[in-house]
Amino acid sequence: MVEKFHKSINQAWVQFGQENWQISRRTFFNYVGKNKQVKPIGGKYYEDDISELAQQLGWVPIGKKVEADQPDEEGLTGDSAKRFQEAKAKDKEYEAELRRLKLEQTQGKLIDRESVEMLMAGKTSVLDTGLRQLFLMKGRELIHAVEGNPEHEEAFIQLMNDELDELLSEFARTDQITMEFVSGSQFDS
Repeated sequence: MVEKFHKSINQAWVQFGQENWQISRRTFFNYVGKNKQVKPIGGKYYEDDISELAQQLGWVPIGKKVEADQPDEEGLTGDSAKRFQEAKAKDKEYEAELRRLKLEQTQGKLIDRESVEMLMAGKTSVLDTGLRQLFLMKGRELIHAVEGNPEHEEAFIQLMNDELDELLSEFARTDQITMEFVSGSQFDS
């Protein structure tokens, strides 16, 4: 099969832009030429390359009617209508999620993040203080338990684990949290 080509961009325009495709000269030259999507190869513009580009870009062949998209309720067509509908669907998803979260908040299933953070900060502070005070408050008891003898290492480790378990259990204890949600600003005058 012999590949058809044109020796100049103007010759390619006459064949494709004027005779084969319903496009303007400017559109053709925006895509075909040096440093464009269809570049000359050895100074030649190949018809197959130009035809492939025309199909990719949706250029309409001469003689074929262009079926116009019917505008949607917003008066948009094609990609604009599709993007608008996608954005509208995403907005509806966000609104539904917001309603769900507000319902869960009203039902007491959600609590204020700041309150949880303050509770965790308080519990962490108690744990930190407990760990730091362990040796000060229980130092003598620990020394006495092992009689200062390294042979009682297992008993010492067990005693330390028991003390840590007690501190960590207190840290992990779940307290009943009561939240009161108030609408409006507390700074209203």
